[in-house]
Amino acid sequence: PMGGALGAWLLPLRALRVGWRRATALGALPLMALMVATLGFYRDAPLAGDDRPGPGGTKGAGSPMRAVLANRDVWAISLAALLFAFVQLSWIAFLVLYLREALGFPVLRAARLLAAGQVGGVIGRVASGVVSDRVFGGRRLPVLLIAGGTTALLTLTMPWISAEMPAPLLVALMVLYGMTAIGWNGV
Repeated sequence: PMGGALGAWLLPLRALRVGWRRATALGALPLMALMVATLGFYRDAPLAGDDRPGPGGTKGAGSPMRAVLANRDVWAISLAALLFAFVQLSWIAFLVLYLREALGFPVLRAARLLAAGQVGGVIGRVASGVVSDRVFGGRRLPVLLIAGGTTALLTLTMPWISAEMPAPLLVALMVLYGMTAIGWNGV
């Protein structure tokens, strides 16, 4: 989310100055530099021995993949992750468009509210892990239930958001939404 926050904060301003195509290209430059640095400096650690199972693990009914696919908890968390990711990516993809086109927010204000939500996501990822470990003894389900319920309630507030709302309230809503809708996967 921190990269998303930086992008939401910086790229719209740059796009207004140099056009969206150039702003996007300029945004890609740090990624290209990181790729070159990674290619130049990254090395895999040597393996002590190749005692890893081959593709598919062991053969037969006791294969690790079969055990994973038969696990009800894995299916439940996968479905939950699918739903959380759907909300997270929809909100990130459409928040600025909704604020701009439906509510008349200036593009930079809308982008900065997205950046606030992304910062909330950073906070939420760290906080959800801490709460899961320290408050709930490593149990993740209570944190996911809290994040899901809070995200649902905050989603219901979106139709009442307006450009006339006080800026601190809007920022607080976006940060809280980001903490739950983006920060859920910190557990």
